[in-house]
Amino acid sequence: MGSLGKEISICPYYASRAAIKPAEIVTLPYPLLLQKSAREALGISLKGHVVIIDEAHNLMDAIAGIYGTEMELRELKLAKEMLGNYFRKFAKRLGGKNRIYVAQTIRVVDSLVGYLVRMLEGSAIDGVVSQKDLLSGKGADQIDLFKLIRYLQESKLARKVESYTDHIRISQPQTSVSSSKNKGPPKSTPILHTLTSLLLALTHPTSEGQLFFLKHENDVTLKFQLLNPAIHFDSIVSSARAVILAGGTMSPFSDYTSILFPSVPAHKIKTLSCGHVIPSSNLFASVVSKGPTGYPFKWTFENRANTEMMDELGRVLVNVCTVVPGGVVVFFPSYRVLDTILARFAVVQQGNNNSTSKPKSLLQRLEEKKTVVREAKEESVEEILRRYGNAIAEGKGGLLFSVVGGKLSEGINFSDDLGRAVVIVGLPFPNARTAEWRRRLRFVEESAVARLSGDYLGSASSSLTRLGLKGGYVEKEKDEEVENGETGRSQNTEPQIQIPIPHEIQAQIAHKAKEEAKDFFENVCMRAVNQSVGRAIRHRGDWAGILMVDERFRGEGVRGKLAGWIREGVKGVKEEDQGFGRVVGGLGAFVRGRRGGV
Repeated sequence: MGSLGKEISICPYYASRAAIKPAEIVTLPYPLLLQKSAREALGISLKGHVVIIDEAHNLMDAIAGIYGTEMELRELKLAKEMLGNYFRKFAKRLGGKNRIYVAQTIRVVDSLVGYLVRMLEGSAIDGVVSQKDLLSGKGADQIDLFKLIRYLQESKLARKVESYTDHIRISQPQTSVSSSKNKGPPKSTPILHTLTSLLLALTHPTSEGQLFFLKHENDVTLKFQLLNPAIHFDSIVSSARAVILAGGTMSPFSDYTSILFPSVPAHKIKTLSCGHVIPSSNLFASVVSKGPTGYPFKWTFENRANTEMMDELGRVLVNVCTVVPGGVVVFFPSYRVLDTILARFAVVQQGNNNSTSKPKSLLQRLEEKKTVVREAKEESVEEILRRYGNAIAEGKGGLLFSVVGGKLSEGINFSDDLGRAVVIVGLPFPNARTAEWRRRLRFVEESAVARLSGDYLGSASSSLTRLGLKGGYVEKEKDEEVENGETGRSQNTEPQIQIPIPHEIQAQIAHKAKEEAKDFFENVCMRAVNQSVGRAIRHRGDWAGILMVDERFRGEGVRGKLAGWIREGVKGVKEEDQGFGRVVGGLGAFVRGRRGGV
């Protein structure tokens, strides 16, 4: 259809929309499938159909990304200026209602700007934002946001203001609105459209999502984070005949059930996990809890500046690069950790070489073994992979420093010599100290308490029913219909029986809820680990070594969340197997066996 559209100069996208209704299989990107409004605009009904969602390990984040939104202070200031220019130019031409709504929009934006300016000047780096505080200035709290949003959507004000602003930029290139265009990275969505999404977020109840402010460098961001993806996913679950979540790295899966399918009975949810296509002999997986000198690895927040541990990691990588041919990919928890460790590697270490040799840094020693390439935010994926691939093709081999959740941890295949070893440094937990993650974990805990309490009360209510008590009431007479046609109760019905939850049950529920929040936090981390590790082995004949450099990987709670094909053969867990000599010796023997075709 794409080729035909080009041939006859007709847009294939709109032609494909017309072909949706009679089609038996329809492929859609996440945003069009997961938004009910987008499905309705395309005329897609899921009723009675099977929905298959691929790469579903991203599903919860995808839903949160679609329904979340954020704006920086500089963007809000620009939006205020754009609206002001438009209002001054067209105020006399606007009708009374239009003039009022444009003025209200400016007042709301002015209030948002004022709040963020105060936050920028304050000491807190982040925090939860209430709508009351956000709209406390310029009389914005007196404005009906629902009516204002409906006006913005129906009047297409955002498009009109953006169009007029583009005209100003062309005709008056010296104006401030023109110079502001190039400040910061370009956004794919026009600012006024993002503003409309942000105002819509202000109307959401706190049970669905939460507003936050986040300070960074010389700016501050106002962000709406969706907390409950089930609210928007339920329209798919309730309509479709079946929903299939598919992916190569779905594990761990436990939180999908409680977060995405809270209304679906457990017996209706089926899981299927398949092994990897490679034989177990093509994988070497080991925990590295100690380095060559015996120094232990535990990459916690408290150890983020531990230079001894960084040096020990460097020595581990020198050994790995010595025994592993081709490419070695190292994943770090974050760009900040990567920058810190590489800066340490660049420091010349006295006494780490023979006295007759010139002292070298760990980075220099690594560069003697392989060509070092690092992932950088500002560099394209294509350029990074080109340099890395060339180093391997030339025979020296490559050492690629990357980041879990970064550009290279997903969707990139490091098959064959591109990835003969993957090294995971630490556990990439999100920062639980941020306001956003504190709120997310509290939401998971609160939701678990509500669900578990409901389960207990439901069970207790069933027991009352068996005793002749129905629906929490002692039944004296049947329900009778009142005048308006609604079902009511006769005056003789006795008061509702309150079912108390015993204190010991409440304590058990609270403990279980905390465990679910902890489980959710660990699952986010371990799905990212599994996704990164899965980059290496891409076909049946492929082989690779996987090293997990952190003693916490020995724990059953963490190790149990590894993908099954890795978990079953992990070495370095028992006390007697932890010496680094055993690990590197085992890795070397594995490599020799694979290269020899044994």
